[in-house]
Amino acid sequence: MPTRTRALGLAAAVALLAASVLTLSCLRRPVVLFDGRSEFNGRVIVTEHRGERSLRFSPDGARQSVIRPGAPLLLALPYTRSAMVALALVPEPRRVLIIGLGGGAMAMFLRALFPEAEIDGVDIDPQVIAV
Repeated sequence: MPTRTRALGLAAAVALLAASVLTLSCLRRPVVLFDGRSEFNGRVIVTEHRGERSLRFSPDGARQSVIRPGAPLLLALPYTRSAMVALALVPEPRRVLIIGLGGGAMAMFLRALFPEAEIDGVDIDPQVIAV
């Protein structure tokens, strides 16, 4: 019996440790990678949290763009996925214009799928392009 009690105690300790690590990783605050002034948006803020980089225009503002470095086929925001419906009309685009570059999620997605396509991204805010 002592061996079984010891094994159960060890299993409980491992489960408690795993739950603690998971809880701490969920509570970890986003890391600010960039926070700068913008003539057009007031501020441009880039944070990283749980492997995702987000572009915002205020600390508590909506995410304008989300990328996961190394995973260009991930379109995390619904509007970016919706925009790709256009590929149903032009399944092999040769030229693409993205108005409102943001964090470049759509540009990276299109580059991964269509490496030969000419992709231009424009944004009114030079700070967004610089970031």
